[in-house]
Amino acid sequence: GDPVEQLRPFTPPPPEVRKPSRRWVLPVGIAVVLALVAISIPLLRSDDDGSVNVATNSIALMNAEDGSLEFSSELGQRPGASAIGYGSLWVAEPDRSRVVRFSLEDGSVVDTIGVGASPAGVAVGEGSVWVANAADGTVSRINVEINEVSQELPAGSVPSGIAIGDGALWIADSVGAQLLRLDLTSGETKAVPLAGQPSGVVFTNDEVWVSVAPAGVARLDPAELSVTLTKTVGSGPTAIVAAFGSIWVANHLDGTVTRLDPSTGREEATIPVGEGPNALVAAGGSLWVANAFDDSISAIDPATNTSDTPVQVVGAAESLAADGGGLWLAVGASATEHLGGTLTLSSQSEAPVSLDPAVLYAGLGWEILSITNDTLVTYTKVGGPDGATLVPDLASSLPQVSEDGLSYRFPLRDGIRYSTGDPVRPEDVRHGLERAIALSGDAEGLFDAIDGAKVCHQEPSTCDLSDSIVVDDESVTIHLARPDGDLPFKLALPFAAAVPTTIPVEDQGLHPVPATGPYMIAEAGSDGIELVRNPEFRKWSGAAQPDGFVDAISWRFLEGRASAFDRLNAGDLDLMTDPPTPQDLASLQAAHPDRVVLSSQPFTVFVGFDVLKPPFDDVRVRQALNYAIDRERIGAARRTDDPAGDVSDPATELPGLLAVLPLHPGAAKRCVVGPGSGSSPPVDRGRRCRR
Repeated sequence: GDPVEQLRPFTPPPPEVRKPSRRWVLPVGIAVVLALVAISIPLLRSDDDGSVNVATNSIALMNAEDGSLEFSSELGQRPGASAIGYGSLWVAEPDRSRVVRFSLEDGSVVDTIGVGASPAGVAVGEGSVWVANAADGTVSRINVEINEVSQELPAGSVPSGIAIGDGALWIADSVGAQLLRLDLTSGETKAVPLAGQPSGVVFTNDEVWVSVAPAGVARLDPAELSVTLTKTVGSGPTAIVAAFGSIWVANHLDGTVTRLDPSTGREEATIPVGEGPNALVAAGGSLWVANAFDDSISAIDPATNTSDTPVQVVGAAESLAADGGGLWLAVGASATEHLGGTLTLSSQSEAPVSLDPAVLYAGLGWEILSITNDTLVTYTKVGGPDGATLVPDLASSLPQVSEDGLSYRFPLRDGIRYSTGDPVRPEDVRHGLERAIALSGDAEGLFDAIDGAKVCHQEPSTCDLSDSIVVDDESVTIHLARPDGDLPFKLALPFAAAVPTTIPVEDQGLHPVPATGPYMIAEAGSDGIELVRNPEFRKWSGAAQPDGFVDAISWRFLEGRASAFDRLNAGDLDLMTDPPTPQDLASLQAAHPDRVVLSSQPFTVFVGFDVLKPPFDDVRVRQALNYAIDRERIGAARRTDDPAGDVSDPATELPGLLAVLPLHPGAAKRCVVGPGSGSSPPVDRGRRCRR
């Protein structure tokens, strides 16, 4: 994807400040949402109130035996994954595409090494430090003698977890749903398909373990490259480690850690910890757990399989590493550090003409609906590539799928209410889908596998999907006419938002439907949109719908980039959603290079053909065009594009083509669709795709 500029025109308040700010940037994108990862420690007692006080964006060394804080060192940027080796602590900075090397003696910075985009995993071994770069599909090899990257290796689509063993790198490719074995001698890469998206990887003496979403782990034979065992654990497994004679798995969505027998895969215990566990490490005779959603860390006693009450960290522990009895914390900003105030935004585009989830198909509108309305499932509200992970939202778990792939059952959460105070009911989920399919050709195309969807769209006034979307007091079950493995991902789009049955099957325009998220639309017009807190919102999932930072959001439209940039610099604006002009960006980079962050964000660019007419009615023609595209050259060309330039003509976007997808006859289209902005969906630039 294109690099997107994220501007920091003002120096943030010092880490020790703990007071509400007038304004703070709330992440409002569907996939681009700031994730403030937290941690819990049951034994640490550094402050009078039992919390551990570590400054924002720092690393800290703690005594894992008695919980004392030995020292901390400021990092200055949000930390990510970390590992210990070669006498140093290595900490990734995912927003800066670099790794910082710290001394284990005093926590001082030894060096800073540039790596690939969005480093997500760090492993140490075979004489080097290895960094999985999630945003550009590579692994960087750091030469520890000179502190420089000596090699860049291809590593699938979105590499995240990484481990070393048996002369190879073992890499979890989350989007590719596979575990990669990269031979360090030959450079050959082999892939093992997995049943879901992998996350964490650990190599033991004679086997490889990998956590696999939505709720499993897999054990592989490293010689045969075959899966020898699969085991169901908790929901949303992430980190996985081998310690104390067992395999331990952090269940991110359950708030638990599962302990497994490595020989049989038998579950030995499931231990409650803090909210959103996402990192594990053994230190000082305990298994330590970082909890992402409650700013705490926990310690598990392996002798009793129990954990004390999580202890708050004044700051969010992003990762853990261990050196004997020393526990190293990489601490980011706390989700509660800056609360209140009004977030002001500006866009040069026009305001959405409708905010009805049934008809809205535009990036800016989806960013708004992502924090006002909810679907059965959604993408986790974290930054970076992990934001593509599917998590339950109104549903209490990911769907139970029938063996033939034709039925998806979603158990529902209790107690969720609309901004009106009315409860969310199972039939509201069905009504939301019926409205979208009836009113939108785009929605009908996405959900055409649902039995009766085509008739519903053709005859909106009589649309009734009660036979294919079956509800009871506890669940929603969707029956398909044909298998559609992408259905859960489509259900994460605003088209599938729950809507009260009292809302008619008519486009509501700028009159908002009742909200379920942390914010509700108070006022909307052609010049701007105002959002305020939803008084009925109670956080039910930190992954799916976390509480917001600010009390209100004020979004203005049709403002030029130069004007918005001037207001940003003057302090009258918090966020401009468009990149600045090339001149303004250059001046900012020259004056404040540390305040410009480039982040790669993947999106899909595609061309649709009318497959009912020559020459595209011949599948060989479509295949020939696919084969003719030099994807490597296109990728290189896109990486050198001017990130601040405008693209207004769809024809000029064709050099960014990533794939040409043959469409089935029932989905014939004649239009060119360009990329969205950042996390936004693809944008139809003036040529609406009509069926």
